[in-house]
Amino acid sequence: MKHVYLLLFLFVVRQTLSAQVLEVSLIESYEIEEIQQIVDNFGAPPGLLTLRYPVDLYKVRYLSVNPSNNQPVEASGALAVPRGLTCELPLSSYQHGTIAEKEDVPSRNNQEANIGKVFSSTGYVVCMPDYIGLGDSPGLHPYVHARSEADASLDLLRAARELQDSLNFTLNEQLFIFGYSQGGHATMALHKLIQEEHPLEFQVTCSVPCSGPYDLSGIQAEVITSDNEYPTPGYLPYVVLAYQSVYGNLYNNLSEVFIPPYDTLLPQLFDGTYSMGYINNQVPSVPNQMLVEGQLDDFENNVDNPIRIALEDNDLWDWTPQAPVRIMYCDGDDQVNYQNAVVAYERFVENGAPDVQSFNFGPFNHGDCVLFCLIAGYNAFEAFKITSGSMVLGNFELGDAGLPEPNSGSLTFSAAGGTMPFTYTLSDTLLSEEPSFEGLFPGNYSLSVVDAQGCYIDTTISIATQLSVETNDVQDLVLFPNPATDQFQLVSSEAGTMTVFTAKGQLVAMITVAASG
Repeated sequence: MKHVYLLLFLFVVRQTLSAQVLEVSLIESYEIEEIQQIVDNFGAPPGLLTLRYPVDLYKVRYLSVNPSNNQPVEASGALAVPRGLTCELPLSSYQHGTIAEKEDVPSRNNQEANIGKVFSSTGYVVCMPDYIGLGDSPGLHPYVHARSEADASLDLLRAARELQDSLNFTLNEQLFIFGYSQGGHATMALHKLIQEEHPLEFQVTCSVPCSGPYDLSGIQAEVITSDNEYPTPGYLPYVVLAYQSVYGNLYNNLSEVFIPPYDTLLPQLFDGTYSMGYINNQVPSVPNQMLVEGQLDDFENNVDNPIRIALEDNDLWDWTPQAPVRIMYCDGDDQVNYQNAVVAYERFVENGAPDVQSFNFGPFNHGDCVLFCLIAGYNAFEAFKITSGSMVLGNFELGDAGLPEPNSGSLTFSAAGGTMPFTYTLSDTLLSEEPSFEGLFPGNYSLSVVDAQGCYIDTTISIATQLSVETNDVQDLVLFPNPATDQFQLVSSEAGTMTVFTAKGQLVAMITVAASG
């Protein structure tokens, strides 16, 4: 019984300490125009994202867990918060890709922090953990170590919840998680940890892991066994050094794994002051050329090889996510073999995951694949996101547009709940103080309704096209119905050829009219 009480006590202490916020400081504030410039610099096509809010970016220091001894350790990350609204917002977490340089992290407002700013401006509170061993966290980063990636991410989510009152935002119960490359692996790890160990604390609404090494011991391990050149050979020593720091049993001396001069050079390269680009240039382009003779053979043939066992411990392809998962990748990826995504997707389906989809964006390399994944991830989130508060729309009435006035379409509806006054916008150009619009041409329109708290609803409406016919070539012509929408019939006492246009002057068809009996 004492052991039960002790375990319960440690669990409670773990829950309390992990979410403890040590310090929060404002990094910078951004107006919508500045965030739009970030989107433009990404190369995203215009109109794909709807930026709504200015954003405040904060640095957060908090407590997480050191994977080498399971003791509390300081961690850091960035938190992007939409400014100027009190509507309940979804929480999101973006897990970054591979970083070796300790200061090149979201809490230092690095390039990847821009992703959080953009998503936040569309209506999310976005956490961006630096991970253990990066940013303010001491020691070597435990690279692609699933548990520490997940712990650092989960603990920043907890910190965000603690900060609602002090930073003036309110969260709803939705949680969206995504990440690219190592961040894809971290996203899988976070989703799995929440589902299996913390289902009452958080519920994942949708996760989007992108181009991640989910099968480290299988598909991705081919980087070690292959004699081909690899664009980022520094990944191999990063993994070995990191797993040694966590498990402590990969070697007694680094010279057991790596030949000179790498056995002494590698610890210096991974001291946190060098970028991955620099490190990749200091090691052989064929990764296994760094290995001691016999090490590769042992890795391939010995089931008890400690490096292989460590990789297996961090595989994330064989479980059953219960929340929606959208796996993004490119089959031209030159760094993370796309079969990682295929293997994970197929096993999830085989295991009975209720809602998992995969998206292949084609023959793009690892760097070029990022934009496709982020845009598709944003769209996946938007399909689930709730930012309407208590506001609802209803009683839609649409008036078709037709001749003689092509802009005779109309829209009326009702808006209830929420906090008055409401703002009504149609396709970003037409504004109204009432839930009605007139003078509409045929076509599709995006309707946006925003209340005084910043809660909003977006929907799409269509004004139909009516057809009407005028002709001098065919006598006694009867069009039914007239005006017409979608379908119509023509009857004439004489044969003839005619053209049909919409109310906006668009050619619909050229028709030969047969004379009626």
